[in-house]
Amino acid sequence: MEILEAWGIRNLKALAALPEIDLTERLGQYGLHLQRLARGATKRELISAGLPTVFRESEELEEAVELLEPLCFILKPLLGELIEQLIERSLATDQSTLSWGLKFTRTATRNSLPCRSDLVPYQRTIKLPVPVQEVKVLLKLVQLDLAAHPPHAAVKKITIEAMPARIRYTQAGLFHPSAPEAAKLEISICSYSCRCR
Repeated sequence: MEILEAWGIRNLKALAALPEIDLTERLGQYGLHLQRLARGATKRELISAGLPTVFRESEELEEAVELLEPLCFILKPLLGELIEQLIERSLATDQSTLSWGLKFTRTATRNSLPCRSDLVPYQRTIKLPVPVQEVKVLLKLVQLDLAAHPPHAAVKKITIEAMPARIRYTQAGLFHPSAPEAAKLEISICSYSCRCR
């Protein structure tokens, strides 16, 4: 950079205008490479960054939560973060695993320590018929699953993992009646099955 500054080269246009042989004699192959970059004449392979294999969000709560409403309030931003990460990579999810750390309190016995608190794992997997990128759809399915299979103790830790999937694009026929969206149909089926129980 000091040499180019001494030559009066202050922009890419001036660097691109220099004679190649003279530049190579003075700065070597590196100088020639810089000139090709300035001209836009280089070719390089694009190496895509590897996709993360795990999309996971986790939060440990200060106080254990038992009710469904506060749990869903805590889940919404976590699901939002996951969906945002998936959207950034043009992905969706068709399966989510929720892991709960349940807080049980042991009662004091003769041989154990008095009232020690432990986190017991509890896991649920939610499968979707099609990959989705909507937080509302995913949150509603989690709510319905929680209503059907509530954790059997207060929740102290929440971990959500989304399995990445490619977005599925469909085009309806011009003269065919429009069918309901698969994700919303899944919500209807889940809510109906919850009511039947």
